[in-house]
Amino acid sequence: MKNRRIIIKLIKINKLGRVLVSFLGWMILTCVVLIIAEPAINDLGTALWYCFEVIATVGFGDIPVVTAIGRIVTVIMGMYGIVVLAVFTAIVVDFYQEKMKIMQRESIMEFMDKLERLPELSPEELADISERVKRFSKEKK
Repeated sequence: MKNRRIIIKLIKINKLGRVLVSFLGWMILTCVVLIIAEPAINDLGTALWYCFEVIATVGFGDIPVVTAIGRIVTVIMGMYGIVVLAVFTAIVVDFYQEKMKIMQRESIMEFMDKLERLPELSPEELADISERVKRFSKEKK
């Protein structure tokens, strides 16, 4: 449940929904232009496959574009694809950073709770706290 909330928050902050919708719109427009302008691309499936090759930068070369319009939309599609992949990558990184912050906060809260109950803790729990503080001190150096 926390993961879903984090993802939704990051999608809203980064406006990924708008980016994906505009990217899909551009992809459909590119497919239509390629079907009209390119002799080697005569159906939607081939046009989508070509767009995938461009976006994924695999460029198998099985579908060559020969017209100026086809080459222009290919360049734009390639650059747009790189931007969308970069935004998506940034969101994945943000997700894991947010998860790490939450884990740190929970760990600190647990530690604070134990400190508040210090007189009630067993010798084992005190030893555990002492060990954590030593590790934390070593990591900071």
